[in-house]
Amino acid sequence: MVLDALNSIYSQTLAPNRVAIVVDDRDEIPHPWWRAIATAFRDVELLRNPGDGMASATTVGIRHMTSPYVAFLDTDDLWMPEKQERQVSALETDDRADAVTCSARNVLTAGRDHTHQPPAFPCATFTATTFRATTFRDFGVPDSTAPHHTWLYRWWSNAHHQGIQTSRIDYLGLERRIHGDNSWCTDNAVAHQTLLKELRTIIAAKGQVPVRPDSKTPTTSP
Repeated sequence: MVLDALNSIYSQTLAPNRVAIVVDDRDEIPHPWWRAIATAFRDVELLRNPGDGMASATTVGIRHMTSPYVAFLDTDDLWMPEKQERQVSALETDDRADAVTCSARNVLTAGRDHTHQPPAFPCATFTATTFRATTFRDFGVPDSTAPHHTWLYRWWSNAHHQGIQTSRIDYLGLERRIHGDNSWCTDNAVAHQTLLKELRTIIAAKGQVPVRPDSKTPTTSP
């Protein structure tokens, strides 16, 4: 899947300035796996995450970036061809915006029906967003102590509380591939329990109704 993800990055109508894969220190990298990547995409860098999990890995990427804009992609997801060009153009047009989101769609990788395309929805996951580099200076990096299923909501809640400015392009920029190993599938009950606890904490602390980064509607706890 990682080769598909990288291909979607290098197939962008706006070429990337720098591409890096972040891997947790505890994970071994099979030689054939890295050789296949290095052969197909010779300028891809490998960064090691001394911590554990997506929030920590995302922060490693942020710390190493050198471009005025930064975007992220899970290894099992895909960008649509014009995502980066359209989002960077939006950021250059509106200097008030700290980040630009887009639309996404969820696709089941098992038994996918190519004759039916699932509906798209507004999405503000990191993988659907392009940020100014200054955004993480102004609003902080993801909290590496947050659980896997809540770090995204915590970051956006804190950023909105501090006044982050965002805009959205009307473009399907991200395909989220849902498979059997997805943590929201394998740990569904725990994931929702952890997320509801996080949302209750946010609401109690700030009196806000946070908006799900991958949903059209606000999320409230029962």
